[in-house]
Amino acid sequence: MWTRRRALVAVAVMCGVLYITVHLHAGTDTDTGVYVSLVDSLRQYTALSAVTRPGDERDKRLYGSRDSIRNANVMETLPKIKYVPSRRVYDIDCAAVIKGNKKEIKKGVKLMEAKTYRRQHNISDFHYIELTKDCDKFRQERDYRNYILTPEEEAYPVAYSILLYKEVEQAERLLHALYTPHNVFCLHVDMDAPQHVHDAARGVASCLPNVFVASRQEYIVYSGFTRLQADVNCMQDALIRGGRWKYFINLPSQQFPIKTNAEISKVLQIYNGANDIEGLTGNRRLEFRFKFRYVYKRTQSDQVKPKIYKSNYQRVDPPANVTMVKGSAYGVFCRAFVEWTMQVAC
Repeated sequence: MWTRRRALVAVAVMCGVLYITVHLHAGTDTDTGVYVSLVDSLRQYTALSAVTRPGDERDKRLYGSRDSIRNANVMETLPKIKYVPSRRVYDIDCAAVIKGNKKEIKKGVKLMEAKTYRRQHNISDFHYIELTKDCDKFRQERDYRNYILTPEEEAYPVAYSILLYKEVEQAERLLHALYTPHNVFCLHVDMDAPQHVHDAARGVASCLPNVFVASRQEYIVYSGFTRLQADVNCMQDALIRGGRWKYFINLPSQQFPIKTNAEISKVLQIYNGANDIEGLTGNRRLEFRFKFRYVYKRTQSDQVKPKIYKSNYQRVDPPANVTMVKGSAYGVFCRAFVEWTMQVAC
């Protein structure tokens, strides 16, 4: 009890010193160093006091013994001060957008389509290329450290594929939102993407052991089979790489989760091996899409990515009296289904 009280008093004193120092010396380069030093000292002190309380078995389980703490890099292994990102757009009600408010969504779309709209503080692909040359710096700056998982998260790791062709920052923010050391991530970069996109994505993957770039990449035609093939490639790689993942979820880089990783794990636990695959029937089948064969063509000699065209050849009905339905490009697939699909299709 007295140990805890002394630790709290010490932390309070250091917070007061930090506050006074910042306010007395704001605006000079030297004081920035003082501020950083004090923050680092405070982080290390609070972390050490949190994990060295006598008799706390939970902390010992999470962080190891006192001797291992002394020998480890404090900044990398102990709890961190949470980074709270600053809000970029104040004209939009984000909560209303998440709830599906059409008026607020339309307002946001109009704002982004305006010629005067510019994203603030965005990270260029070239910055990722330079930053990932020092992986320790990348993990610290982008905050890939010190994850404490719930039992549900530990029991239900997930494999993700993320498809991208531009703006690695957007894909990396999606990756960061879902990232834990237990999950597995496959990045598929469109073969048609600029070289700096490929280089930046490979740089990010090189700094995180459970993130990799697809071993085979496609020229993705979004209305064609290559869109599916890209996810199939990531499925194969995820199986080859191993890991304990229970489900596979495919995502485009333009999406962002509205559930935490812990919440996703709880949902998947309820699924209990079931798949979440959309199938639309009736008038929504869009039968004209699969009534005729489609072919890939390059109409110009210098055209790298083909385009898809409808032919005059009608498809034959599928075997075993199977009914074709319209699906979604995205789904939630249990591991057993992925393994079976790879055996049948490959």
